[in-house]
Amino acid sequence: MSVSCWGAGGKGQCGPTKHRDLYEPRTLDSLRGIQFVSGAAGEAHTLLLSEFGRVWAFGRNKEGQLGLGLASADGDKPVAAKDDITAVEETKPGRWRRLKKQSTTSTTFPDPTPVDAIGNHVVTSVACGSQHSMAVTSAGKVCVLCLCQAKR
Repeated sequence: MSVSCWGAGGKGQCGPTKHRDLYEPRTLDSLRGIQFVSGAAGEAHTLLLSEFGRVWAFGRNKEGQLGLGLASADGDKPVAAKDDITAVEETKPGRWRRLKKQSTTSTTFPDPTPVDAIGNHVVTSVACGSQHSMAVTSAGKVCVLCLCQAKR
């Protein structure tokens, strides 16, 4: 099964399209051979869930919604780990812990990229908000991908 995207592509949310809008479906060739069972789209980002519970992400990551690390406001250096949480999981109701942090200096990822911040968790579903993403694991834990500051 192939993955096709179309729509607004200015932030890479339709894959590697040179940030163009797509007016008809376009197959993402880089994902050929991977079976996907679901996907979700946010304001300017996309998540895909493979048959083996691996999450792939592409599009805008300015708010950390891809779980691929964060860039500073000016985009030229990573935010310090103590200032952000790229991915968290709920350990019990109301209790959260930080997951593995990836590092990046980019705010846009047009190429589908595996979300390693979720670690070895097998994900069963994904969802996107406008500037955040969520994944539910096979153990029933919720992982949140966003710029989650303690002050918020």
